[in-house]
Amino acid sequence: MRVQEKEALRITHVRRDADGDIAQVRLHDGTVVDLDQAISLADAHKIAGVMVGAARNGRQTLKGIADGDPENNLQNLPEF
Repeated sequence: MRVQEKEALRITHVRRDADGDIAQVRLHDGTVVDLDQAISLADAHKIAGVMVGAARNGRQTLKGIADGDPENNLQNLPEF
């Protein structure tokens, strides 16, 4: 069951690894979770604006849901 948009968590910042891939995310409430935890939350529809997809290497990853606003794309979020 999907969480209502107003109740859902939102990703506000990202932390990248040495390869430039997202390794951790900071949520709007200040919580920091690693990518696997974020994928689990997204799979449970608890994070707004993202879905789980497959990276080129076959691993699961987060993908932003296109909404026409480039400022909230995962690739454009500020780092922490």
